[in-house]
Amino acid sequence: MTARDWRVFAGIGHPDLKAQLVGSERAYLENHVDAAVAKLKRQGVTVGISRMDAGFGLILARKIVENGMHLWAYRPGPWQAEGWPPALRREWDYLCTRASAIEDVSPFRTEAAHRMCDRALFDAADVGLAWWNGERHGREFQALQYAVGQRQIPVIRLDPTARDEEQALTLPTEAAWRRRLDARELVPA
Repeated sequence: MTARDWRVFAGIGHPDLKAQLVGSERAYLENHVDAAVAKLKRQGVTVGISRMDAGFGLILARKIVENGMHLWAYRPGPWQAEGWPPALRREWDYLCTRASAIEDVSPFRTEAAHRMCDRALFDAADVGLAWWNGERHGREFQALQYAVGQRQIPVIRLDPTARDEEQALTLPTEAAWRRRLDARELVPA
């Protein structure tokens, strides 16, 4: 599959990221997510999927909408935003109303619902986008292993440690993403 065949992308990043970032760090993330979404749109991608978490998910969903793409909101369940601070809940509600499609994977509030949501968004995608620091544990890592290993879709990595756009974002060729992601980043040692 080449970039010309991509129509749907799914994004994933740390769900608590928003609370950890302030000021210039948050602007850095938002600028790079915006650049990635715009670049995917120029490649012919028309749909972006977000898991709608309070961190990366809401930032991604907003950038999908701002770039004029269709937003598909994949949520672990309709209960996802229960207990969130009011401002985040309002943003979640607003972005859900802007979504072309909403997929709730479970009525039950469980860790399994979150894992099922991660898999469901990559099941629907032609390409992935990950704000990932390379850690080899946790739900993000497991979801990326699934995307690359089982679904065999390319995943574009936004590197949180890079400090310029050329280092932070690349749309790899198929050979490059398979070589880089299969062997070195996503296969457990």
